[in-house]
Amino acid sequence: MIREWQGTERILPGVTLVEAGGHFPGAAGLVRRLVDRLEPYAFDRLYALTGATVPTDAKAAVRRSAERYIGWVDGTNDHLG
Repeated sequence: MIREWQGTERILPGVTLVEAGGHFPGAAGLVRRLVDRLEPYAFDRLYALTGATVPTDAKAAVRRSAERYIGWVDGTNDHLG
């Protein structure tokens, strides 16, 4: 069964789904909100719908990726071009 949900949902002890958002065209302004939504949660691994996995240090990887993305959007990283 597939069920829609919003916000956060605890599905098992120690397992919480977080609707982070931010993955669509024009979402640059929402990237920081995505990171902020994940901040309260301790996590080491990240699983994507595409099957990709960040096996360790996922919370730091999300932060680094967001800062890099924001830098490309706001021009900070233009010199890396």
